[in-house]
Amino acid sequence: MTRIGRLPVWRLSTRSRKLLAMTFVRMQEYYESGSPRFRGRIFTLGEFKDWYRKERGRWSYANDWSGFNVPSYAVHAVYRQFPDHSREEKGIIPKITGLF
Repeated sequence: MTRIGRLPVWRLSTRSRKLLAMTFVRMQEYYESGSPRFRGRIFTLGEFKDWYRKERGRWSYANDWSGFNVPSYAVHAVYRQFPDHSREEKGIIPKITGLF
């Protein structure tokens, strides 16, 4: 992770778009999902994937989104409120929650 300037902004690079997308999907959708079913609500990755497939015809999230901008409250919401963290979330959340 790299801090950008003096602002509390961090850039995270991963080895693949899929890893990046699977790490941030629930934080991003909690923050600003196009569906009120997910924005500001607790949901499982399976619930979101099912909805996304119905909307888009397939699970193509990593190809559809190449970057994510999420505020700290969305990161903390997923960390504190979501009971079923994915492997990708477990790998990054402890590292980034200490930055805020």
